[in-house]
Amino acid sequence: MRRRVVKLGGSLLQSEHLAERFARWRADQPPAIDVVIAGGGGLADAVRQYAARFALSDEAAHWRCVECMAVTARIVAELLNASLVDSLDAVPAAGQPRLVVFDAARFLATVEPSRVPALPRDWTVTSDSIAARVAEFLSADLVLLKSAPRPLSTWEAAAAAGYVDAYFPRAVLRLEHVSATCLP
Repeated sequence: MRRRVVKLGGSLLQSEHLAERFARWRADQPPAIDVVIAGGGGLADAVRQYAARFALSDEAAHWRCVECMAVTARIVAELLNASLVDSLDAVPAAGQPRLVVFDAARFLATVEPSRVPALPRDWTVTSDSIAARVAEFLSADLVLLKSAPRPLSTWEAAAAAGYVDAYFPRAVLRLEHVSATCLP
């Protein structure tokens, strides 16, 4: 069975009835093993403000945002009644369609740096590129669920418009299937 990495935009954590909306979206998709990666949302936004105020290095701010994603992963796992996993080996490989939420912190610290090039550890990378890298390691499809529709036809243009992070066009180069949709 195909694996699908589903990046759940952090802004969606502000949405009412997120679990029901996600369940409806998922029911309309082809069966897959879904690996959800939650964006940092408002927590990462707070880190961005503190980083500017206290002149944190880009790398320090990056890791604080990764820690925020770990928190939102736990919240999303509870919200979606899904298992929380923190290693690629724990992601289901076969069987019935399944839903897991992936905490990427350990992966980013220990596994991802082995890829050449490794993801930059700065503001050019957000959960969008992190989800793309997880999809690459899992040989999975990537779906970005966002609170707004994709505004432009190329990933480069979407990055320039702020819809995805600046590194994302490079992060998806090795992926076969990448899409973005507004979660209705």
